[in-house]
Amino acid sequence: MLSTFPQVLTDFLDVSPVGAFVLDREGTIVYVNSRQCENFHLTRAEMLGKHYRTFFSTTLESPNLLAAFDRLHQDGVAFEAALPDCCRHADGTVLALSVKGYQYAGYTVILTTIEEALGESEQRAHTIVVQVRDVIFTLSTDGTITFLNPAFETITGWLRAEWLGKPFAPLLHPDDRPFTMAIFQRLLQGETPPTFALRVRSKSSGDSVVMELTTTPRVQAGKVVEVLGIARDVTERQRLETELRRARDAAEAANRAKSAFLANMSHEIRTPMNGVLGMTALLLETELTSEQREYADAVHRCAETLLDIINDILDFSKIEAGKLDLERVDFSLRESLSDVMKTLALRAHQKGLEFLYDVNPDVPDGLRGDPTRFRQLIINLVGNAVKFTESGEVSVEVRREEAGEESPDECVVHVMVRDTGIGIPPDKQRLIFEAFSQADASTTRRHGGTGLGLAISRQLVELMGGKIWVESTPGQGSTFHFTVRLGRSQTPAAPALVLPVPLRGLRVLVVDDNATNRRILATLLRSWQMQPTLASSAPEALALLHQARARGHVFPLILTDAHMPEMDGFTLAARIKQDPQLTGVTIMMLSSSDQTGQKARCRELGISACLIKPVGPSELLRAIQKAFGREGTATEQQKAAPPPSGQRPLRILLAEDNAVNQKLAVRLLEKQGHSIVVVGDGREALAALASDRFDVVLMDVQMPEMDGFEATAVIRTQERTTGVHIPIIAMTAHAIKGDRERCLAAGMDDYVSKPLKPQDLSAALERAVTAAVHPPDAPCSLPLSADKTDAGSMEL
Repeated sequence: MLSTFPQVLTDFLDVSPVGAFVLDREGTIVYVNSRQCENFHLTRAEMLGKHYRTFFSTTLESPNLLAAFDRLHQDGVAFEAALPDCCRHADGTVLALSVKGYQYAGYTVILTTIEEALGESEQRAHTIVVQVRDVIFTLSTDGTITFLNPAFETITGWLRAEWLGKPFAPLLHPDDRPFTMAIFQRLLQGETPPTFALRVRSKSSGDSVVMELTTTPRVQAGKVVEVLGIARDVTERQRLETELRRARDAAEAANRAKSAFLANMSHEIRTPMNGVLGMTALLLETELTSEQREYADAVHRCAETLLDIINDILDFSKIEAGKLDLERVDFSLRESLSDVMKTLALRAHQKGLEFLYDVNPDVPDGLRGDPTRFRQLIINLVGNAVKFTESGEVSVEVRREEAGEESPDECVVHVMVRDTGIGIPPDKQRLIFEAFSQADASTTRRHGGTGLGLAISRQLVELMGGKIWVESTPGQGSTFHFTVRLGRSQTPAAPALVLPVPLRGLRVLVVDDNATNRRILATLLRSWQMQPTLASSAPEALALLHQARARGHVFPLILTDAHMPEMDGFTLAARIKQDPQLTGVTIMMLSSSDQTGQKARCRELGISACLIKPVGPSELLRAIQKAFGREGTATEQQKAAPPPSGQRPLRILLAEDNAVNQKLAVRLLEKQGHSIVVVGDGREALAALASDRFDVVLMDVQMPEMDGFEATAVIRTQERTTGVHIPIIAMTAHAIKGDRERCLAAGMDDYVSKPLKPQDLSAALERAVTAAVHPPDAPCSLPLSADKTDAGSMEL
């Protein structure tokens, strides 16, 4: 009832064009005027006595607005707001209402002004504006806020009524106001600035909300009449971006620290390792008793094993730190394999294993990639196979992957390394490719190793665009597969291995107890258009020789294995030579060892060639050509001959602070006929150069007083005046990625890493002196055509 409400006011509201509710303290409607009944299409009786919330849409009202209503009729706090409201119309018509609320005479008075009804498309747009989670706003040209959608209240905690009709600037963080006002002026000039971010004061939290704004001017008749904008809350996104940035900075700092640690560790370990390996190598060249030689040889082998472990750890760390880059150079696949297989064969033959490899004819020879890392993959997998195989064989097969896997300028090479070793249980086959893991922890004690070889192999394969996996049966052996994606060589391909016409169709008897080796040799001989016949033992070979003779045929060439059960290859050769019916047969021996006694027996028996397994195609071809008087051309013979060594004795300045490494380098250089002056740091090196003349400087990088970089910089500065260039070779234990490039960039001419290898040191000296006699355009660096194989072997 309105017992205390002025009658004059109700009389006025009855005829007012503004809709009106009067509420009691509980929010119950105790008066409603005629206009309000029309607005809601209801009678006065249908509205009186109801709570005011009954007539506002639950989908459009916001908690903040309802709170304003509650504060109004409970505490007398007036408010004004634009309220999109859904009236209870049967046709669902949406009305936009402007709402004012105040208290009078103990009652709450709510006045509503109805806007025009919205059509269907306008209603949809209106609903989007109201329900969207981003703030939609409009500003007048004087910076007054003229519209805010409900999202403003949700995001900032402010009521829209608190800011409608007020300037926007005080809503912003003080530091952001000058920048934002400048953008507002651009909007008033008709420009549409890019999206930008600013901070808005939050009422609910007291902190600032970071908003990303997209704004545009609304122009009528060539004049800006208002500014339209959308603001998105990006506070959480910015927080995550800040955390990610901090995490990235921390990771980069950790990587830099890790790289510095690797560089220092490499130097500190390699410096003493250089002394151990070098001095024991020199010791083994002296007169020793058999017992002393045994001890010195054991020390040398242990040092080499330790260096292999160190290299594994450094390689793994470089890959983990993203510091390993792959080369892209042209190389011969078959030559690379042949070189590495000869090295690996010794370990296999020492265990009595058959060691074989086969490259399918359809695999192109000229490829482009990183030959050093490709060889490392072979070494890792074959080394593992030999380590875990006590008897039987280890074989390597290289084939070309499905043509569909390749593009025109690349080749996918598939390598399989098979062994007859201990095998790997199925549940351990994924584990072995993880760092520091082996299929069985007990194998670490029995077979040794860091457990890093396969982890490094997996990462190298992935860097080369391939994959690696294993197939294995415990007790029967394993086959490791890997594929790598290599480019095709940009240089003309070497001519294929083809036998001269007179040797085509040659009948060849292959004698070997190993079925895999027989298959490989037969495939190779057939590719040369020869006619192989296979025998698995010496007695079977003798029977085939006699059968052929009885039919009037002969085998002009016999390829026989040296080590076979029952009757070995030497006994077979002796039986053939003693049989008058088998005269004129050419015998070539294939042996798994390189013992001097075997070569002597081959000469005694008249065997034309004694080849060490695994025999590469080119090696076998040359041997056959030579045996039948069909050697290669003069050019081929010249190419096969080792280049003459014409290096003259040099006067060398050695700058090295480690006493053991000084002695080692001096001994190595003296054995090559050079004379050496030794100094202990960069300052002494400068003094020696000022008072004497040298052909080349061997410069350690890390020295007290003045290091190698500082000394080189002074030398190169002085040379600008003298015009005389002296070659400087960095001789350093810094051997991780980038060290070589850093030395060359500092003005050094070449680089060798410790532990020193005599052949690497000799090659670097020869290149430096050659470059000094025939200087390149850039006097402080060697030509890029320097021996890539030597350079690659010096880097980890």
